[in-house]
Amino acid sequence: MANKYLDYSGLLYYNNLMKAELAKKVNAEAGKGLSTNDYTTTEKEKLAGIEAGANNTTVEDVLTSTSSVNALSAAQGKVLDGKIQDLIESISELGGGDMMKAVYDTDDDGVVDDAAKLGGQAPSYYAAKTDLPTVTNDLTDALKANYDAAYTHSQAAHAPADAERNVIITVKKNGEALIPDGQRAVDIAVPTTTSELTNDSGFLTEHQDISGKADKATTLAGYGIDDAYTKTETDSAIATAVGSAGHLKRTIVESLPEVAEADADTIYMVSADADSEDNVYVEWMVINNKWEKIGDTTVDLTPYMLKTDMVAITNGEIDAMFAA
Repeated sequence: MANKYLDYSGLLYYNNLMKAELAKKVNAEAGKGLSTNDYTTTEKEKLAGIEAGANNTTVEDVLTSTSSVNALSAAQGKVLDGKIQDLIESISELGGGDMMKAVYDTDDDGVVDDAAKLGGQAPSYYAAKTDLPTVTNDLTDALKANYDAAYTHSQAAHAPADAERNVIITVKKNGEALIPDGQRAVDIAVPTTTSELTNDSGFLTEHQDISGKADKATTLAGYGIDDAYTKTETDSAIATAVGSAGHLKRTIVESLPEVAEADADTIYMVSADADSEDNVYVEWMVINNKWEKIGDTTVDLTPYMLKTDMVAITNGEIDAMFAA
């Protein structure tokens, strides 16, 4: 049976199948699981229509003071309303009055009609609402403190009478103060020629004799050095050293030479079968003054898989896997 592999086309097909299957699933949520009962939209809307704190109420004619779930019937409510009306009539007979605005302010001017109820003064004694000024800003304690601080500051002395302009009053040169002239100016003299400068130690003051010094040259001999290799001599010495060093080489021969004539740094390759077209050679080297077989050029490809052994998985086979 050929070996199967999943190519790009098959992988794309497989990916589409997985997406289709996953689209049929519901994501898992923490704290939730599958239930044998299906919760419908109708049931949800019905539940949402119930007011918060609502209870199943029992209607009865007798409502006790400790009842919290029973409702008063219409008949019993009518009896209770009658008792309330009887109580209102009894209070009226005892002298109770109506304290509504329509009673104590019949002219609707904002002033109680009977001034005797307000300390015995006439209505004109009291200020009307329209007599009060309209205040749009409130002076808080914090604002008053700010105003007080600003006033105190305005009364304090500020700049002295003999205050001067903000100008530079001292100029120094190398740490020494210079006195401004009558125009408040300072003139600093700057040297303009080298003769005005003082020479520092270590600097040349006159021409120095450099006779006997080597001129600029391009070779070591130009500087009087005659015991060093030249570039040509150096290149030749390196080439000689490299040429005399041992190099591992390969050469094809029909038969092995004598040990004494063989090069110790050469791998001698002798055909394993002169009549074969496989070009397989046996490799020999002289080691410890005798021939030693070190290998051959045979390539064993049996562990490797041929390109023809690889066959792409078909979409039908992918369907079969999902069906299983």
